[in-house]
Amino acid sequence: MRQFLKIGLGGAASLALVITFAVGRSPSPAQDRRAFEAWAERLADDQPLKKADQIRVVTTERIVVEPIVQEVAVPTKVPPMIRIDDDERGEKPKRRKYQRVRVAEANVCTRHHMRKVEINGGRSWRCKK
Repeated sequence: MRQFLKIGLGGAASLALVITFAVGRSPSPAQDRRAFEAWAERLADDQPLKKADQIRVVTTERIVVEPIVQEVAVPTKVPPMIRIDDDERGEKPKRRKYQRVRVAEANVCTRHHMRKVEINGGRSWRCKK
């Protein structure tokens, strides 16, 4: 119940804040009128484009693009390939199995110089000084 109250009050406060800024920043009617008149004058000064300027000429001819040729340096001499037998490679090292090592202070509480105390009948615990 308390959460819904907080959400509702928060929404009402944010709405009031938005309305305050919207009303506080709106221009006066005189400024609005001046801005509209300036826009109308600018619009009247613009000459409409002629028909030839409005239409774009499009052709269906294919544009030929010449490929760019890059010369690649070719090695003059290739080193010889040497075959390696299995005997020369040697044995592969075996994978080591990692085991978890029990640390003396594996307990979180003892690491932080505290002691572990069970609460709620042993269902949970906490650290205590």
